[in-house]
Amino acid sequence: MEQSNAQNRRGLVGRLLLLGMVAFLGLAVAESLFRYVVFPEYRALQQTVMTHHPVIGHFNRPDLEIRRYSPLNYDVINHTNSLGFRGLEEDMPKELAGVWILGDSNTFGAGVADDETYVDRQKTHGYWAANLSSEGLALEQQLLTLRHFRQLGYRPRAVLITLSLNSRIMDYGPYLDYFTKPLSGDGENAGGPGKTARATLLEQVDTLKELVPTDFMALRSRLIKSSAIYGWLKVGIMGVPALREWTKDVGLRADLDMQVKGSLDLRRPFDAGNPKLPLLRSTADFVGRFADYVREEVGVPFGVLVFPTYHQIYPEKFGAYLKREGITEEGLDPQNSRIAVLKALRERGIAALDVKSVFDYSGIGEVTFPDDAHPNAEALGALSKATAAFLGRELGVATDR
Repeated sequence: MEQSNAQNRRGLVGRLLLLGMVAFLGLAVAESLFRYVVFPEYRALQQTVMTHHPVIGHFNRPDLEIRRYSPLNYDVINHTNSLGFRGLEEDMPKELAGVWILGDSNTFGAGVADDETYVDRQKTHGYWAANLSSEGLALEQQLLTLRHFRQLGYRPRAVLITLSLNSRIMDYGPYLDYFTKPLSGDGENAGGPGKTARATLLEQVDTLKELVPTDFMALRSRLIKSSAIYGWLKVGIMGVPALREWTKDVGLRADLDMQVKGSLDLRRPFDAGNPKLPLLRSTADFVGRFADYVREEVGVPFGVLVFPTYHQIYPEKFGAYLKREGITEEGLDPQNSRIAVLKALRERGIAALDVKSVFDYSGIGEVTFPDDAHPNAEALGALSKATAAFLGRELGVATDR
């Protein structure tokens, strides 16, 4: 009897193993079919253009022609030249001899074609400009980018940097030596001040944790990049309005309206009682030091483009967030940090362009993509005109014509 039970158990295990192998093989065949026949577009979902850069930390891969695709938002081709910045090779000499514009994804032009970025459109207003931006490029990395291209032997007519208020109000004290430290080219520059090889190794070990998704959003991001079947399902669901809203309602998709990044202190008045006031001062001081560096070491005009957060663009949606969370505190306003930053920059004699005001006066209704917080092509068109006017009026930079 016991022998018969043992044989039955072994038989069951064998059948389960066989079933598992058949299921795995079936999934592999289905995935291959979707990748190469049904939905080859999956490769363009959340494509990244970035790679490690020995001086800057990360920058765009050179000589790219890559499709960027996000359902409901965009489907475009991005190019980089042989030096890795956005644009075509034949335009590179004129762009590097013109205005240099440094920044993150807002300036790189996430989701728009090459000729739809506000940097490239400067040509239509009389300025050649180099788009020395990369997605996620922080202020200190913008400084390293400037120094790197200067070290390559290029000199601009003017320098514009971009300050994105969604994440860049912070303590810049640890990065002050970036203005003077030698550019070693071994990655040390962007690794953080005083970072040892051991600390770098430990940081890399920590990134191994990302190999195992810890929540649904992390798993979703991994699936988008690795599974054509999941990508096909996502695109199909996004194409059905009722299903698209359902995924947002049940938490399967991020709701931009209800996401607040950072502390609510950034939405409080920046008076003496605000604990974020030292970070505001540090940010403005770093930009002031940046301005002095450009004027003294490079010898050209300097300006800043201040990009608003999602809720600064759509303040009524911040009100909906407060209502949902039951927050009734007086004085909370997403514009507080924007107003405080602009005031601090102007007190330091720094020319600053308020991008939110540009969007407001443009008369454009929706200035971001439907499911993405980046500016759309129409908004960037308005910004290109305002940037050209800013170069001429505020910085005294004559056109190339």
